[in-house]
Amino acid sequence: MSEPLVNGDASGLIRPEITNLSQHEEPSNPAENIDPLAELRADQDFTALKGFKQVIMALPVRRPKPTEFFRTPIKKTHWFDCYAFEYGEGLQGEIYPVGPKMRLILPQAKPVTLTLFSTQFHQMFFWMLKRSDRDGRWNNWHKIAFEAAELATTNQINIVASEGNYKVTEGDKELFSEPQWPEDLNFNELLKLSVPPEKWILSMDHPMVKILTGKKA
Repeated sequence: MSEPLVNGDASGLIRPEITNLSQHEEPSNPAENIDPLAELRADQDFTALKGFKQVIMALPVRRPKPTEFFRTPIKKTHWFDCYAFEYGEGLQGEIYPVGPKMRLILPQAKPVTLTLFSTQFHQMFFWMLKRSDRDGRWNNWHKIAFEAAELATTNQINIVASEGNYKVTEGDKELFSEPQWPEDLNFNELLKLSVPPEKWILSMDHPMVKILTGKKA
Protein backbone atom coordinates (compact mmCIF):
# COMPACT_ATOMS: atom_id res chain seq x y z
CA MET A 1 0.00 0.00 0.00
CA SER A 2 1.48 3.31 -1.06
CA GLU A 3 2.04 6.29 1.28
CA PRO A 4 -0.43 9.19 0.88
CA LEU A 5 1.00 12.14 -0.98
CA VAL A 6 1.54 15.36 0.94
CA ASN A 7 1.49 18.44 -1.26
CA GLY A 8 2.82 16.39 -4.09
CA ASP A 9 1.90 14.03 -6.87
CA ALA A 10 2.83 10.61 -8.11
CA SER A 11 6.16 11.90 -9.35
CA GLY A 12 7.24 12.50 -5.81
CA LEU A 13 7.89 16.23 -6.43
CA ILE A 14 6.66 18.63 -3.77
CA ARG A 15 4.70 21.46 -5.29
CA PRO A 16 4.57 24.84 -3.55
CA GLU A 17 1.26 25.95 -2.11
CA ILE A 18 -0.42 28.61 -4.22
CA THR A 19 -2.27 31.38 -2.37
CA ASN A 20 -5.27 32.91 -4.07
CA LEU A 21 -4.56 36.64 -3.66
CA SER A 22 -8.07 37.51 -4.79
CA GLN A 23 -9.36 36.13 -1.51
CA HIS A 24 -7.35 38.64 0.58
CA GLU A 25 -7.69 42.45 0.92
CA GLU A 26 -4.97 44.67 -0.43
CA PRO A 27 -2.85 46.18 2.38
CA SER A 28 -3.92 49.79 3.03
CA ASN A 29 -1.54 52.69 2.47
CA PRO A 30 -1.51 54.95 5.58
CA ALA A 31 -0.68 57.99 3.42
CA GLU A 32 -4.04 57.65 1.66
CA ASN A 33 -5.86 58.41 4.93
CA ILE A 34 -4.03 61.71 5.56
CA ASP A 35 -5.49 65.04 4.50
CA PRO A 36 -2.43 66.80 2.99
CA LEU A 37 -3.92 70.25 3.46
CA ALA A 38 -4.57 69.59 7.14
CA GLU A 39 -0.98 68.44 7.57
CA LEU A 40 0.44 71.51 5.82
CA ARG A 41 -1.85 74.14 7.34
CA ALA A 42 0.08 76.49 9.63
CA ASP A 43 -1.25 77.89 12.88
CA GLN A 44 -1.61 81.63 12.31
CA ASP A 45 -1.43 82.48 16.01
CA PHE A 46 2.33 82.97 16.01
CA THR A 47 2.20 84.98 19.25
CA ALA A 48 1.05 81.85 21.09
CA LEU A 49 4.28 80.00 20.33
CA LYS A 50 6.47 79.70 23.39
CA GLY A 51 9.84 81.32 23.03
CA PHE A 52 8.66 83.71 20.30
CA LYS A 53 7.76 87.38 20.62
CA GLN A 54 6.26 89.69 18.03
CA VAL A 55 8.58 92.56 17.14
CA ILE A 56 6.86 95.78 16.06
CA MET A 57 8.85 97.31 13.20
CA ALA A 58 6.35 99.91 11.97
CA LEU A 59 2.88 101.21 12.75
CA PRO A 60 1.12 102.70 9.73
CA VAL A 61 -1.36 105.54 10.19
CA ARG A 62 -4.82 104.85 8.75
CA ARG A 63 -8.52 104.70 9.56
CA PRO A 64 -10.26 101.42 10.43
CA LYS A 65 -11.61 99.67 7.36
CA PRO A 66 -15.37 99.03 6.94
CA THR A 67 -14.71 95.28 7.26
CA GLU A 68 -12.85 95.60 10.56
CA PHE A 69 -13.90 95.55 14.19
CA PHE A 70 -11.39 97.33 16.40
CA ARG A 71 -10.44 98.29 19.93
CA THR A 72 -8.59 101.35 21.24
CA PRO A 73 -6.45 101.54 24.40
CA ILE A 74 -8.21 102.46 27.60
CA LYS A 75 -5.06 104.14 28.92
CA LYS A 76 -5.25 107.87 28.27
CA THR A 77 -1.45 107.93 28.07
CA HIS A 78 -1.97 106.30 24.65
CA TRP A 79 -4.12 109.20 23.42
CA PHE A 80 -1.98 112.11 22.25
CA ASP A 81 -3.44 115.55 21.46
CA CYS A 82 -1.45 117.69 19.05
CA TYR A 83 -1.67 119.67 15.82
CA ALA A 84 -1.00 117.88 12.55
CA PHE A 85 -1.85 117.79 8.87
CA GLU A 86 -1.83 115.20 6.11
CA TYR A 87 0.26 115.99 3.04
CA GLY A 88 -0.80 114.09 -0.06
CA GLU A 89 -3.96 112.14 -0.75
CA GLY A 90 -5.19 108.62 -0.21
CA LEU A 91 -2.65 105.94 0.58
CA GLN A 92 0.18 108.29 -0.36
CA GLY A 93 -0.71 110.83 2.34
CA GLU A 94 1.84 111.42 5.09
CA ILE A 95 1.22 112.74 8.60
CA TYR A 96 3.18 115.75 9.85
CA PRO A 97 2.74 116.72 13.53
CA VAL A 98 3.29 120.42 14.19
CA GLY A 99 4.69 121.96 17.37
CA PRO A 100 2.76 124.68 19.25
CA LYS A 101 5.16 127.41 18.10
CA MET A 102 4.61 126.52 14.43
CA ARG A 103 0.85 126.02 14.25
CA LEU A 104 0.13 129.71 13.65
CA ILE A 105 2.60 129.75 10.77
CA LEU A 106 1.08 126.62 9.23
CA PRO A 107 -2.72 127.00 9.09
CA GLN A 108 -2.89 123.53 7.50
CA ALA A 109 -2.27 122.07 10.98
CA LYS A 110 -5.52 121.11 12.70
CA PRO A 111 -6.25 119.81 16.22
CA VAL A 112 -6.04 116.00 16.21
CA THR A 113 -5.70 113.07 18.57
CA LEU A 114 -3.30 110.26 17.73
CA THR A 115 -4.17 106.91 19.24
CA LEU A 116 -3.68 103.21 18.58
CA PHE A 117 -6.29 100.77 17.40
CA SER A 118 -6.14 96.99 17.15
CA THR A 119 -8.27 94.99 14.72
CA GLN A 120 -10.05 91.70 15.45
CA PHE A 121 -7.00 90.03 13.86
CA HIS A 122 -4.67 91.77 16.35
CA GLN A 123 -3.17 94.03 13.69
CA MET A 124 -2.16 97.38 15.16
CA PHE A 125 -2.23 100.84 13.60
CA PHE A 126 -2.26 104.50 14.52
CA TRP A 127 -5.40 106.53 13.93
CA MET A 128 -5.38 110.32 13.48
CA LEU A 129 -8.71 111.50 14.86
CA LYS A 130 -9.67 115.02 13.88
CA ARG A 131 -11.10 117.14 16.67
CA SER A 132 -13.19 120.28 16.89
CA ASP A 133 -11.67 123.41 15.39
CA ARG A 134 -10.11 126.26 17.35
CA ASP A 135 -13.56 127.71 17.97
CA GLY A 136 -14.88 124.42 19.36
CA ARG A 137 -16.99 123.57 16.32
CA TRP A 138 -17.13 119.94 15.21
CA ASN A 139 -17.45 118.43 11.77
CA ASN A 140 -20.19 115.82 12.32
CA TRP A 141 -18.17 113.05 10.63
CA HIS A 142 -15.17 113.79 12.85
CA LYS A 143 -17.31 113.92 15.99
CA ILE A 144 -18.90 110.51 15.43
CA ALA A 145 -15.52 108.95 14.55
CA PHE A 146 -14.08 110.32 17.80
CA GLU A 147 -17.01 109.02 19.83
CA ALA A 148 -16.67 105.60 18.14
CA ALA A 149 -12.99 105.52 19.10
CA GLU A 150 -13.93 106.23 22.72
CA LEU A 151 -16.52 103.43 22.68
CA ALA A 152 -13.82 101.07 21.38
CA THR A 153 -11.91 101.31 24.67
CA THR A 154 -14.34 98.76 26.16
CA ASN A 155 -15.87 96.94 23.18
CA GLN A 156 -15.20 95.89 19.61
CA ILE A 157 -16.50 98.60 17.26
CA ASN A 158 -17.17 98.71 13.52
CA ILE A 159 -17.56 102.04 11.75
CA VAL A 160 -18.89 102.37 8.20
CA ALA A 161 -19.67 105.47 6.16
CA SER A 162 -23.39 105.65 5.48
CA GLU A 163 -25.62 108.30 3.95
CA GLY A 164 -24.34 111.58 5.33
CA ASN A 165 -22.92 110.00 8.46
CA TYR A 166 -21.05 107.09 10.04
CA LYS A 167 -22.88 103.94 11.11
CA VAL A 168 -21.39 102.59 14.34
CA THR A 169 -21.90 98.94 15.38
CA GLU A 170 -20.84 97.20 18.60
CA GLY A 171 -19.58 93.62 18.30
CA ASP A 172 -20.44 90.72 20.58
CA LYS A 173 -17.76 90.56 23.29
CA GLU A 174 -17.87 86.76 23.32
CA LEU A 175 -16.74 86.61 19.68
CA PHE A 176 -13.51 88.58 20.14
CA SER A 177 -10.43 88.18 22.31
CA GLU A 178 -8.87 91.07 24.18
CA PRO A 179 -6.27 93.12 22.27
CA GLN A 180 -2.62 92.66 23.24
CA TRP A 181 -1.12 96.12 23.64
CA PRO A 182 2.70 96.31 23.66
CA GLU A 183 3.97 96.54 27.22
CA ASP A 184 7.66 96.96 26.47
CA LEU A 185 7.28 100.16 24.38
CA ASN A 186 6.00 103.46 25.72
CA PHE A 187 3.81 105.76 23.64
CA ASN A 188 6.70 107.94 22.47
CA GLU A 189 8.52 104.91 21.08
CA LEU A 190 5.37 103.67 19.35
CA LEU A 191 4.75 107.09 17.81
CA LYS A 192 8.29 107.17 16.42
CA LEU A 193 7.57 103.87 14.64
CA SER A 194 4.51 105.48 13.07
CA VAL A 195 5.63 109.06 12.43
CA PRO A 196 9.45 109.36 12.34
CA PRO A 197 10.90 112.42 14.15
CA GLU A 198 12.10 113.89 10.85
CA LYS A 199 8.44 114.57 10.05
CA TRP A 200 7.81 116.53 13.23
CA ILE A 201 7.71 120.23 12.39
CA LEU A 202 9.12 122.02 15.42
CA SER A 203 10.91 124.99 13.83
CA MET A 204 11.27 127.05 10.66
CA ASP A 205 14.17 124.84 9.62
CA HIS A 206 11.91 122.00 8.58
CA PRO A 207 11.83 121.44 4.76
CA MET A 208 8.02 121.32 4.76
CA VAL A 209 7.84 124.94 5.93
CA LYS A 210 9.34 126.09 2.61
CA ILE A 211 7.02 123.83 0.64
CA LEU A 212 3.88 125.08 2.39
CA THR A 213 4.74 128.76 2.78
CA GLY A 214 6.99 129.35 -0.24
CA LYS A 215 9.53 130.96 2.05
CA LYS A 216 13.09 129.96 2.82
CA ALA A 217 13.80 128.54 6.25
